[in-house]
Amino acid sequence: RHSLDEKNKEVFDSVLFQLNRASDIMQRFADFAKPFYKEVRKEKVVVREAFENVLQLISAEFEMNKIQVELIPTNGLSVSVNSRHFEEVLFNLMINACHAMEKQGGQLKLNAYQPNGKVIVEIADTGPGIPKDLQRKIFQPFYSTKGDKGSGLGLYITKTIVEAHAGS
Repeated sequence: RHSLDEKNKEVFDSVLFQLNRASDIMQRFADFAKPFYKEVRKEKVVVREAFENVLQLISAEFEMNKIQVELIPTNGLSVSVNSRHFEEVLFNLMINACHAMEKQGGQLKLNAYQPNGKVIVEIADTGPGIPKDLQRKIFQPFYSTKGDKGSGLGLYITKTIVEAHAGS
């Protein structure tokens, strides 16, 4: 019965988006033992818009950690994916980058391009990187380099989503 001013509408829309995202994640946890992402409903998603949607959700964390974001123009490049899954992949990778740089700040570079008909999405940060001997483990479920801060599922879920969309 009450109308929302523009600022409150943005906050409400953001909260609703996050609640839906949390609900999806909880459903996937419930289905964890079963194969998931078998049937993926795909749609045309503009890569830059997906980057911007995720950045809107986590920009405060980047600002707080003195991380500068460079979004390289993607010239309307689009991919055929499930938009919610694609944004979850971007979110997981961006938040991992943020955590890698949170003590010293840094720069996050977001880019996408299309050589030979394949879309390449790059998310690069100036953090310390993952030691070579741990790189083979980072996509295993429940493995985390973050100690108590991480569940060890972010990169596992990210890899699962990418592979379900025939990506690598």
